[in-house]
Amino acid sequence: MKKTRFTEAQIMGILQQMEHGVPVSGLCREHGMSSATVYKWRAKYGGMDAMPYQRDEGNGRGEPPAEAHVRRRQHAERLAEGGSWKKMIRSAQRRELAVKAVAMKGVSIALACRAFGISETCWA
Repeated sequence: MKKTRFTEAQIMGILQQMEHGVPVSGLCREHGMSSATVYKWRAKYGGMDAMPYQRDEGNGRGEPPAEAHVRRRQHAERLAEGGSWKKMIRSAQRRELAVKAVAMKGVSIALACRAFGISETCWA
């Protein structure tokens, strides 16, 4: 994969210069790039601040460290609360729950199957 010559912060700086009235031809001469590159950057990064694009070496997604920490914490909480319930309950138990939902609550078979993650073809 091709490595870019400019960081996201540098790109944002160049785009801010363009927004403040510096001609594109002058920016291209100063930074040694084509005008097509400037317009591609404007389409991709236009109207955004430089802060969201500063990379943290730890997360590799371009999000600030605080957001990466929040994402990891939410994932851990979801797993602790039983977020992967399909793995904890056997398919036979999920089918029984679907049968009860249809019988007691009057929901459709298709809805019960989707809700409990079972196939409609195994419905008897």
